[in-house]
Amino acid sequence: NLNERYTYNANIIDLANNQNTTETRIITLDNTLANNITLLSPSNNTVSTNRTPLFTWNNVTELNFDNYTLEIDNDYDFSSVQFTFVKYNNLTNSTHLMTTPLNDNTRYFWRITARDKANNQNSTTFTYTTDNTNPTITLNSPENNKWLTTSSVNFQYIPTDSPFNANLQACDLYGNFTSTTFAKNNTQ
Repeated sequence: NLNERYTYNANIIDLANNQNTTETRIITLDNTLANNITLLSPSNNTVSTNRTPLFTWNNVTELNFDNYTLEIDNDYDFSSVQFTFVKYNNLTNSTHLMTTPLNDNTRYFWRITARDKANNQNSTTFTYTTDNTNPTITLNSPENNKWLTTSSVNFQYIPTDSPFNANLQACDLYGNFTSTTFAKNNTQ
């Protein structure tokens, strides 16, 4: 039967009735995966300036628990793992604080794998991005100190947030369009 513990040894007897016995050994047959692991924080798709985040996950229920393995890689397939941390023999040791900073401006994939002593495993993956570069904006037109003959002005500007333009949250035009107070343009 699977998921049970067995003991065994070997006995030998020769023609002269001499006997010997090996030590008794134990094997455990286990094909049960640890219950699903849930990553708690940082939440999936987090973008942050924090290069030393605290990784947390739920405790699994597993009678033959061996370890949690935290892997962090900038490749989604974990083909070049940059960091590996293993937490042995403690079901409730479900956190890891990075002490070595992650690289700036890098999209990471992090996963926790729960393993039992038979190497049955279960894992879950999230994405965490470090973004430590200020976005930039280029004003293209109108040129500085430009004289215009119409009140209809076409403002052109280019916002960028290298290397992750997808991380831009907002880009607003400000000016003293209706008074002497600098304010956000509401007619874009």
